[in-house]
Amino acid sequence: MSFSRGLFLGLLALGAADDRRLQAYGGCPRWESTTFSDEMSPFGWPLTPNDWSFAEEGNWPDKYLACGGMRQSPISIPLHDTACGIDRVGEPDGALKDAAFYTVVSGADVKVSHYMRTIHVDGAFGILKLKGESGEEVEYEAISAHITAPSMHKMDDKHYAAELLVLHKPKGAIDMVNEGVIVSVLFDDTNGSESHLFAHFGFPADGTPSPGKKWPQPHYIDLAEALSEALEGSSYQYDGSVPVPPCHETIKYFVLGQVQPILTTQAKAVEEVLGCWGGGMLKRTVVGGHGGNCRSVKKDDLVIGGPHHGPTCEAAVASHTSYRLAACWDYGMSEAERASCVQSPIDIMPSMASTAESTKPQFNLRPIKSARLKPGNYSLEAYPLEIGAPAPLPNFGTIMILGKKYMVRKISVKPISSHTYGDERYVGEVQIEALVFGDEISTAAQGKGGTAAGHADDHSDAGHSASHRRLQHEEGPGHTTAHAHDDGDQTHRVVVLVPIKLGVESSLLRELGLPFQAYREAIKDQHEYRIEQTIDLQAGIMPSLEGDWLFYSGGLVQPGCPKWGVRWIAFTTPITASLLQMNYLALAVSGTDSTRMHPVEMSPQDYSTKVFLNGLPSWSLSWHSWPCGNEPWNYDDVHCWAEQYPVCGTGKKQSPINILPSDVQMEGSSSFLHRVDWKPVKELRIANNGHSLQVTSDMLGYIQLIGEDGFPEFYDVGQFHLHMPSEHMINGRQFAAELHIVHTRQRYVGTSPESHDAFPLVVLGFMFDIGEHENLFLKQFFLGEEIIPNGTYKTARKPIDLMRSLGPALDGNFYRYDGSFTTPDCHEDLKW
Repeated sequence: MSFSRGLFLGLLALGAADDRRLQAYGGCPRWESTTFSDEMSPFGWPLTPNDWSFAEEGNWPDKYLACGGMRQSPISIPLHDTACGIDRVGEPDGALKDAAFYTVVSGADVKVSHYMRTIHVDGAFGILKLKGESGEEVEYEAISAHITAPSMHKMDDKHYAAELLVLHKPKGAIDMVNEGVIVSVLFDDTNGSESHLFAHFGFPADGTPSPGKKWPQPHYIDLAEALSEALEGSSYQYDGSVPVPPCHETIKYFVLGQVQPILTTQAKAVEEVLGCWGGGMLKRTVVGGHGGNCRSVKKDDLVIGGPHHGPTCEAAVASHTSYRLAACWDYGMSEAERASCVQSPIDIMPSMASTAESTKPQFNLRPIKSARLKPGNYSLEAYPLEIGAPAPLPNFGTIMILGKKYMVRKISVKPISSHTYGDERYVGEVQIEALVFGDEISTAAQGKGGTAAGHADDHSDAGHSASHRRLQHEEGPGHTTAHAHDDGDQTHRVVVLVPIKLGVESSLLRELGLPFQAYREAIKDQHEYRIEQTIDLQAGIMPSLEGDWLFYSGGLVQPGCPKWGVRWIAFTTPITASLLQMNYLALAVSGTDSTRMHPVEMSPQDYSTKVFLNGLPSWSLSWHSWPCGNEPWNYDDVHCWAEQYPVCGTGKKQSPINILPSDVQMEGSSSFLHRVDWKPVKELRIANNGHSLQVTSDMLGYIQLIGEDGFPEFYDVGQFHLHMPSEHMINGRQFAAELHIVHTRQRYVGTSPESHDAFPLVVLGFMFDIGEHENLFLKQFFLGEEIIPNGTYKTARKPIDLMRSLGPALDGNFYRYDGSFTTPDCHEDLKW
């Protein structure tokens, strides 16, 4: 916050004697404009916005959308305004007294809030019992009492000498971020008398100001006694807002009509302390009421309505600015749309999560030496310019989840954590986004296919470029065991959450340019910049990686509704960052405005079935969880295969696998070329059968192997098909494409494909990686030219010559193992 006119005017009015007294206290601090201050917001945010000024109130909406909203505070209560008036249909005067059950707080510190320009004591001040719209009792906990001078609110356009604000949160809630109640009491110094309440804050009748920004509470504070008379009178309820940025419209105000007495000396002492330690006395001007914009004010009404930011969001949607306020992101959604799209954030509660699963992701994050930093609306985003793990595109490394490889493509640093962590909101969050291998590659020909003998050994779905079965790894010759078991956006996205708390500087944030002066203005002006130094992601988040984590399937924490949703891995151990580093995150939308105020609610039973502690459920990468139903198998719900095809779950030689060269037994010739006799064939049909692009023909030739009896045995090509990306991995590396050429025993051609004699099938797999030159063989699949619709085919323009296209690969090393179909029924009599 800048050094405002309020501070200057406040000090000017003190006089020379008061100046000397303040100097004895150490002098008044100068307030610098920064993105955040470390003062806890009384409403629950861990950082308070600090890039605004009371002297420039008209500029607030430029940065904080809600500040230009329709339900702002404070207002002037129009007691005698015939133009606006008050809804006087309510309970008799004194209704609020019967609802208030306040208690005594003692021993707490009194603090000056530069953010609110109030002086406050935090503590358990008791309970306020109100009514919901259906008449049910709703309880609020009084969590702090704030005094200020002069008043924020007016009555009939008149300011008063001082004001007390008692802040309440819903009972059981962690804070007032999503909802709150404020009871306001005005104080008049006209013919006033001593206010014992203000004296108990440290402002006695003689007007002696307190000596600093914080001091021990000199006496107990008894709100029940202090407010007894005021609570017996009328109360005026209205829908309002936080009276300072971000101005969220989440507050219900009860302004008491019975004004209380105070001595002028007491009010002036409060002003003096605020003028020095609170940055000034100037507060927000009233934004409605007498003689102005009429607001709905209800007298002596204890019924609390629901959220009241609808009109503000309606205006924001109409002006296409609703992206600037999380409270408006979901405005206008139907209940069905909300249930489908708004699935995050949740409250990270390890004690409520299921511990039934033990499978863990494998992190293989690598240092890189070059990155592009882009300040987005809600976070600072880092994109690698160097490959951290073998892949077609730059990355920060990989995360292996249930046999699928996810490439880490982006790191985002967000001020204010998107999720809540038990009873805490953190000052920030690192979000590590990983996409399943292949999603980021252009796959114009995502086709469908099957195998010879009627078995569909095919794995890529026309709608999902990265669809394939879970991997297993080879543990020796001939044996496999299980590895660690929007609107148009069909990306398969996993996001790893790492919370940030204030503390020592973060090495990771420093590597991303925080806090370096050279990048400060770039972030503020939303200009990209480059980092040419090592970024070690794994080292930067190591404290979190060594702690507990939760898994759940949810959605985005910003606008958008991706078809597959988002899979979240949320670590519970925070890393630390300095306030200076957080202050460099001067983004287009404040962290308080880019965070949904309320986590998605789940019952304890739902939580234990949907959220997992330190373990991944078998369905974690599937479209649906349980139950599976009886629909035909698909790649969206691979975990369901075993229900109809038990071998898919119980088999011991399942495919595909991750081939580990260090465990491979070397034997035989290093070339397969002399075993192959394939012929070019023209007018072949490339068909999209629903799972891969496939070519079927019995004219393509054969391969020769040695049978178990020691004599040659011939296998004819039945079909070949293409998967993108590859199904198999080699030493953890996945490739851009994999071609399967499926062969059946020549002597049993024509035998029923389901008969025992038709097996084993022999499948040759060829890997393709992204390079500088176009692959003429793959171009014959019409890749990069046009899409073959599901259930149709196109005829190849030229003869397809497997021998010519694949000869160089046949003349190199190859791996062999006994496996299975990679689709139901997962039959285990294939030679790969």
